[in-house]
Amino acid sequence: MVEQRRQSYPVKINYPQWAMSVDEAAAKFGGTGPLLRKLLSGEATAVAYPIEMADRGVIKLLAISAGRWMHGDAEEWLIQDRIMTTIGRRAYPSLILVRRETVPDATTPAPKPTRPKLIASRAPSTISKLPRKRGPKATTLDRVIGDMRQAGGFPAIHEMKEEAMKAQFGASRETCRKARGVLESEFVANSKPKRKETPTISEQTATSDK
Repeated sequence: MVEQRRQSYPVKINYPQWAMSVDEAAAKFGGTGPLLRKLLSGEATAVAYPIEMADRGVIKLLAISAGRWMHGDAEEWLIQDRIMTTIGRRAYPSLILVRRETVPDATTPAPKPTRPKLIASRAPSTISKLPRKRGPKATTLDRVIGDMRQAGGFPAIHEMKEEAMKAQFGASRETCRKARGVLESEFVANSKPKRKETPTISEQTATSDK
């Protein structure tokens, strides 16, 4: 039947690279029935090539919708490799060309879907850094205060110039100045005479009884 069908073609059809004949597509799926089911589901698509235009060397391909294959004679169209197509007001007997890219080989397993690689993007930080207050760190100030106490305290350094304190205690002039201020406050507080506490009435009574 295939040879008779091919001999009935009015012209020799050179199929494009993207297309195959109904015979080739049916061979891949084991018959016209499985091919018809693929066309109905949209897994395969086909186009019509009007024979009259092929005789004249005019390439005119018309898409065949999936709903067209619901016709009761659809399988017979595939067997005869003929379908009627309408251009304007005329109907043309046409050959059926099946697209290769939508008709994979039944023996070839479908490729496994590749999982896209997720690229972790580092979100910009929404917390803005607070500007650091000017001045020395507390640890540096504490160290300089301790070194000044070991050097004799405020009486030993109160007349020192800031450059000399900077060289001796290994800190900035501002840090040395603050450290000396702390020692000065302590020195003044310790130099004040302590107030003599007034004895309470009970203590005065106890003293008089003796």
